[in-house]
Amino acid sequence: MKYVKELLNQRTGREKFKKICSINHGNKFLKSYGQAYYNLYSQSLNYLQHLDNSLKKGKKYDNIKKDL
Repeated sequence: MKYVKELLNQRTGREKFKKICSINHGNKFLKSYGQAYYNLYSQSLNYLQHLDNSLKKGKKYDNIKKDL
């Protein structure tokens, strides 16, 4: 919870937190890729937007990770 508070204090933190929540909708991402989920908090907003859009298109995370 501490890293969420720190994230929200950043300039783009609120938008990043919204994207992370969108990626983890229903805890699906956390259950499948636990360690990768916690690494999302240190990623840039552009990375999160690309990841969110790709997941919404139905692409698998392993294939997306290769492109990023």
